[in-house]
Amino acid sequence: MARATPRVVPIAKLNIRDFNSYLMTSVPNKMVNCSIQKRGTGEGEAVYISQRPAIDVYYDSGSAAAADKGRGIHYFNTNATVYFINDDTIYRDAYSNPIATISSGDEICEFTELGGYVVVLDQQNREMWLIDETHNVTQVTDVDFPLNPAHGLVQLDGFLFVLDTSGLIWQSGLDDPTSWEALDFVDAERENDGGKYLAKVMDNIAALGTRTIEFFYNAGNPSNSVLNRRSDVFYNVGCAFDESVWSNDNFVFFLGNDARGQLGVYKLQGMQLGKVSTADLDNYLTVSVAESNVRGIGCGFAANGTNYYMLTLYGITEALEREYVSTLVFEEGSGVWHLWDTDAITTPGDNVIPLIGYTETSHGGYKAGQGILWDGQIVSFSTNPTGNDTITVEDYVVDDYVVADYVEGASTTTSAIDMLIRLGEIDFGTHNNKFIRNLEVVCNYTSSAQNMTVRWSDSDPETYGSDRTINLDGRRKLYGLGMTNKRSWEFAFSGSDPLFIEAIEFEVDGSEI
Repeated sequence: MARATPRVVPIAKLNIRDFNSYLMTSVPNKMVNCSIQKRGTGEGEAVYISQRPAIDVYYDSGSAAAADKGRGIHYFNTNATVYFINDDTIYRDAYSNPIATISSGDEICEFTELGGYVVVLDQQNREMWLIDETHNVTQVTDVDFPLNPAHGLVQLDGFLFVLDTSGLIWQSGLDDPTSWEALDFVDAERENDGGKYLAKVMDNIAALGTRTIEFFYNAGNPSNSVLNRRSDVFYNVGCAFDESVWSNDNFVFFLGNDARGQLGVYKLQGMQLGKVSTADLDNYLTVSVAESNVRGIGCGFAANGTNYYMLTLYGITEALEREYVSTLVFEEGSGVWHLWDTDAITTPGDNVIPLIGYTETSHGGYKAGQGILWDGQIVSFSTNPTGNDTITVEDYVVDDYVVADYVEGASTTTSAIDMLIRLGEIDFGTHNNKFIRNLEVVCNYTSSAQNMTVRWSDSDPETYGSDRTINLDGRRKLYGLGMTNKRSWEFAFSGSDPLFIEAIEFEVDGSEI
């Protein structure tokens, strides 16, 4: 019998083999609450699988807000203030500081800045609000403000631009978001589709329609709109859900549809459009939307040197409430899709972190980020390796903008990040039977006795045998793994330490290995 010691790097690219309605029923390969990182340089560089960035929940809306409908968040550098919206209320820094009441809603509000104001677009209620540096809130009441704005809000060269649902791009007065003129617009209707989202891409404006994407630039026209359409670039891809867009002025992620009606996740970088979803994910999204009326909310953040685009899927119940399905996360650096969840927040459904808004803040030159979830909780994502999500019991320090869990003595609780890797049907290069003598997890050693759970299946990749455990506080092997011709594996870890897995090494006996 030949013996070999194959090494498997346990990167499991999401594979949705089968699903019923929107429920994934067969997923041979998946990674839950994981991220893929590179460590070291040159010949010493290696790829590791670790826990996803930790979530720090430092303000829970449950005891302070009248409703749980997080709608957006924005950091205003002029007065070092974080503004966020829950349902019909704008808050300053904390739920204890409401500053204005607006129309009730549950859809995302967009933010930008112009003329000394934070500008808020409430597309759902067809309203625009302005917040000045002394926290006064006023509504834009100009009769020429577009009646049916789409999602998305762009500031370019001192003008504010809003797309309407008919496909017209309107502009404000120069450095004046309160002023709008009846003829200051340009038509984004190269094709006869409606407007869905307006995004800024470098020094250009991208108008995402239901079936197309068009681009505009500031031509300095002396009358009507300053914008001209670019004739050199155009895409026959539309935006399927306006709330699925995550835009940061340099790139745009969104759930789109091609000319055939097939859904997929796209990234617009500069003038280049590319699909980042896989064929089986496209099929899952297309069928789920068509047959189960599933919808998507998109947002994202940067950590560990890469971007994470989070797409949370949900349906609408008979009571017209949201029923969350899953949070799919695209890790741009690795190109891998993950499923993420957490026990640190209360959300209706498994595998769900419904991030709907994220903003970068400054603390004495150090940049951090804050996000708001659909249930109104304010969170951040840690860039430091950790095995735990945290929940801050006390409010963060408002005056200095220091989060409580960065303050010595602040009271927090922790929740382990439940990490899972499923590797489907490994045969080590031959379909012949082979005997697996042992396996070893190649990773850093934990600071105390912390177990990884190992389970496997020789038939159905959804049905696994009894759990085995291996302690990771030192070098150990798991023995007595039996005979197989091909096998699916699961590795689960819920320890308190950050874990960096380089590989799984197997010792295998077989006739043709």
